Amino acid sequence: MYRVGVLVSVALLILVSSIYTLSYANPIPVPTIIMPNEYISIFFRESGGRYYADVYGVYPFENAGYKSITMYYPIPNNSLVTVWIDDKLIEWKYTGETYHTVIGDYKMISWTIENPPEEFTIKVQYTHELEIRDGSILFLYALGTGKYLEYYAKQTVAYINISSTFPVNTYRVYFDTGLNKSIDLSGKPIFDKIVVKSKMFRPLTKDLVIRIEPSELGKDIIFKTDKKVYSPGEPIKIMLYNNMESSIYLPNSAPWGIKDAAGFTIYSPISLQVVTEVKPGEVKVWIWDQRDNMGNYVGPGIYYAYIEILEPRKTLYASFEITTLSPPTYPVNISGIEGELDIKVYPDKVRLNYKGLINPYQKGLKPLSSMFFEYNITTEDNTSKISFIMNVRLDSSECKRLPINKMHAYYSYLNGSGEGFIKAFFNATEDFPLNNMTIMVANLYNATLNATDIDISFSIYFSISHMTQDQVNEIEYIVTMINNPIFQDKIKNEIYKESRGAIELRYIKDFTFGRESGLLSGSTGLRIYNLAVGNLTILPYGYSEEFKKYLTYVDVSELYMFYNVTEYVKLKSLNITLDYDSSLCTLNISGDIKVEGDINKYVNTVKNSMSIINIPSYHNLNLHDIFSNIAEETYRDLYIDISNSYALIKYPVDGRILINIGGIYVTYLPDPEKTYDVIKDILYSSKDSMSSNFKVILTGGSNPKLDVALSHSSLGVVKGVTLTKSNITMIPKLELVIGPNKYGIADYKIISRNVSIDGRVFRLTLATNSTIDEVKSLEDGVIIKVSGRPSSIGALNITIPKPEGVSKDNVKVYVDDEEVDVIITEVGNQLNIYVEYMHSTHVITIKWSRPINYLTYVALILVAVAIVIGIILYRRRIT
Repeated sequence: MYRVGVLVSVALLILVSSIYTLSYANPIPVPTIIMPNEYISIFFRESGGRYYADVYGVYPFENAGYKSITMYYPIPNNSLVTVWIDDKLIEWKYTGETYHTVIGDYKMISWTIENPPEEFTIKVQYTHELEIRDGSILFLYALGTGKYLEYYAKQTVAYINISSTFPVNTYRVYFDTGLNKSIDLSGKPIFDKIVVKSKMFRPLTKDLVIRIEPSELGKDIIFKTDKKVYSPGEPIKIMLYNNMESSIYLPNSAPWGIKDAAGFTIYSPISLQVVTEVKPGEVKVWIWDQRDNMGNYVGPGIYYAYIEILEPRKTLYASFEITTLSPPTYPVNISGIEGELDIKVYPDKVRLNYKGLINPYQKGLKPLSSMFFEYNITTEDNTSKISFIMNVRLDSSECKRLPINKMHAYYSYLNGSGEGFIKAFFNATEDFPLNNMTIMVANLYNATLNATDIDISFSIYFSISHMTQDQVNEIEYIVTMINNPIFQDKIKNEIYKESRGAIELRYIKDFTFGRESGLLSGSTGLRIYNLAVGNLTILPYGYSEEFKKYLTYVDVSELYMFYNVTEYVKLKSLNITLDYDSSLCTLNISGDIKVEGDINKYVNTVKNSMSIINIPSYHNLNLHDIFSNIAEETYRDLYIDISNSYALIKYPVDGRILINIGGIYVTYLPDPEKTYDVIKDILYSSKDSMSSNFKVILTGGSNPKLDVALSHSSLGVVKGVTLTKSNITMIPKLELVIGPNKYGIADYKIISRNVSIDGRVFRLTLATNSTIDEVKSLEDGVIIKVSGRPSSIGALNITIPKPEGVSKDNVKVYVDDEEVDVIITEVGNQLNIYVEYMHSTHVITIKWSRPINYLTYVALILVAVAIVIGIILYRRRIT
């Protein structure tokens, strides 16, 4: 997922496919094309000591008579470009031509629009790294494309917004070489608007050039938003990262706010009026929900987050845009991944299943001799159950490094109360002078306070023989201090402040330490409101050196990632067991969790709030790119549904990691119907890193109303396609064909079986989402045995030749010998039967009967009577 840079736009140059001489008098000549206005947003940003420009251009056109239009667009070298027409992606190509500017030649790209509508809008996004000349950042936007253009418009007006995310000393604007303005910003960021108007009946002919002298202020304090472009209503994460060697101080707990493009403050959060320290390497994160101070959602546009820093005194800004325009995607690096990725495409989502092998990281999974992990998630009646099991065998050499000998832990929670324990035995050393410990935990939900009370008691036996006198004295001192009521109040206040009132220390008591026995014991009680999870930092800088020496197999100094969430998970039940035995080098963990509510909401909140500052990249598998991409713009818009998913991970398998994961659904939130297009874009971007042993199987899925197939000019309409490194380039033109689902069953499969009806063999057609275990004939019907995943809905659509003399009114259907209501239709000489059931193992019996033909019986009786009368008359005649 290497990100080439962030878009820097230039202007739109349009050359229609037929050149004509344009008259500037009314009426408007036909054919012609008109672009009276263009709207450009230019963002300057700094990353890793380099400067980039992001340019977003919107160009509305009026078409008078053209059936085909070819448009040319000049871009800087090494730009990443995305083009839309009316929010639909357009394929573009390099032309080999150049666009001459005062700072050097730009490349030219082009695209063609067939049968354009009378009105349409072109949108362009592109990014490139900026050049520094003579101590200034140099930028050019090709505004003067009109000098090559013949089109009709009384006047062209360009509306340009310009901003920077870094402080600036001097900001100068030129049109070609002519100076338009020079502003001394004295360390403030750029907030500027420019309106450029052409002469009447003349296009714009001069390019926009900007020179920036950046300020040194704030280079060691990073203030930014997690994205540059957001969809309406999407949470906006605002981050402050202290990269200095000393602490910085904020005037209060949340000294930030939001300004609109005009510079007016539209939102400022409520904050605690206390000076807040931000230590070196520390990160502060806040979330803005796009509402102003009145509680109303703001509209699309350019906005600025700002923060006031007390010491060193300064104000920092970060610009971003709220728009309906989808952000560009970035290349995905999937090198080192083998196997099959099965993607089932639905009208508004896709389902992902993957089974394959992944190469471990550079040093191998050194501490692991073997590993097995499996989980299953099932969701029913707004409750999700997660069952999991993990078995790990450590490498014997690594196992000996760990100071722990044995450990057993158990915890059980149900309906607001829970209890558990941890018992551990250690191999005492001078570095780790512990013999054993026991921790008991109990918790109870307090409905009145909407909080959970947690009580913890512990006993820890130190190995006195492995301790120095100073260590023993230090523990005694700590125990004495903890038992001091004044110190307890200080701890209580500190916990309350750091947790922002979410955690309250209820008590500390019975802390004792025996110098001879080495027993340290005590108990404490906490009260946690809402059980919110927030501001979790994983392995930040400054972690314990003692901890580091046990992680010899990974360079954790490179790892820094965090997320910030405030979603509440309502836990219904939890059972977990853990066992570790150093003599066997095994760790076994198993359990199940039941969560009430939408588990996907929590998962997507974590995904959307995740930020990656640094994470190692290992051989064959670029973890940094993978996790960073999850935190990038496009992936924030993908909604992940895991409510009925599963996973299995096993190591080693041929020296690699086996992963089997599936049942995951993905939806592109800004426009669910474009989910397939986004997935295509991601797959196409991975083509260069795709392994020859990796393949993608694309198949059309179905919901009860619609059926999906795939279409390509070289294949026609097909149900599925297998893509590999050799043919992945066909994916941009692999389109969906959506039609009605004639069977009314989601994810159906077609199964055929032979049955005997009226002494003749017929082909029975079954459309179902169940497994067909058996089909057999009866004298007056058919028996079908089905099975499926419990708690899901099964359906069966049966097409059967209509037995002679049988109508739909003479057919009955039984599920496990109980008659059920079904839908039966007659189509020509066939019967179509639709039946639903809850999945498990069922026997479905279809029986029919033929109606009694009373005329036949009457005729038979009359014949019999006639025969009897005939016999009687015959006998009388003889006598």
